[in-house]
Amino acid sequence: MAMGTMAPRTLAGRVAVVTGSTRGIGREIALKLASEGADIVVTGKSTEAQENLAGTIYSVAEEVRALGVRALPVRVDVRDDVAIENMVDATLKEFGRIDYLINNSGVRIAPESDTSLAETIVKS
Repeated sequence: MAMGTMAPRTLAGRVAVVTGSTRGIGREIALKLASEGADIVVTGKSTEAQENLAGTIYSVAEEVRALGVRALPVRVDVRDDVAIENMVDATLKEFGRIDYLINNSGVRIAPESDTSLAETIVKS
């Protein structure tokens, strides 16, 4: 590729939902997809900056927008079915589609004392 030319934006017009995208791997996935032209739904539970945790849905959405694509920050706890449904509704209202879903959120489940780990996972 000649110096000064931009790489083609292979995901232009596509919409990606990235769960857990306020920091770490999820943030990097969101930024990479945005750099390829995808509009991004930034999801997570962090809406306010915290001293010990970098990133919020709003700060990552700004990083995504700086790459020239649209971003929709949505607070979502992936353990909450209603929150997930609301995120889908907001995404469809804003973008009209979902092309990619990257399930990156981590969930910590404390097993009940009389339940095996496998039973706890099945319950959740």
